[in-house]
Amino acid sequence: MKKIILIVFLLIITNSVTYMVSNKVSVEEDFLEYHEKMMLIQANEEVELMSLFESVTGENYQNDTILYETLTQEIIPRYTLYKQIYNSMHNDHFETQEVKELLFDYGFVLQRRLGAFQLLQASIEKQNDKKLKNQAFENLEVANEFLEEFNELYNKLFRRYAFPG
Repeated sequence: MKKIILIVFLLIITNSVTYMVSNKVSVEEDFLEYHEKMMLIQANEEVELMSLFESVTGENYQNDTILYETLTQEIIPRYTLYKQIYNSMHNDHFETQEVKELLFDYGFVLQRRLGAFQLLQASIEKQNDKKLKNQAFENLEVANEFLEEFNELYNKLFRRYAFPG
């Protein structure tokens, strides 16, 4: 009886290990799925939004009214939607550490940028609050640093798996 129980137990363990190994997703599969979904959701939305932001800040700054209206009517609503769509990718259950790192890094960039836009909006609402404005631009700098890290990892994986050679 003990031998039968032992054999059944070993079969269960063997089948479980085989199932887990055979269902494990490779980094290549995980990354290519991530890449495909990014191309579907991105559609240059972030590039357009950052260009729009740059068109009302820095050397292109005209006044707080234009900046505030652009933030309130276009940038923040569109960026919020873009971030929500990106975050929904977490529900796709990417499995590899490399792709999870991509998800985290880019998600952090989106959160920081959206937060910066909202702080900048609040600084205008509070009659040009310098502390909030400085915090907003610091958040954008941190987001850009994380974006560089994201781009390095993304490009490395892209070269390795999208165009293996």
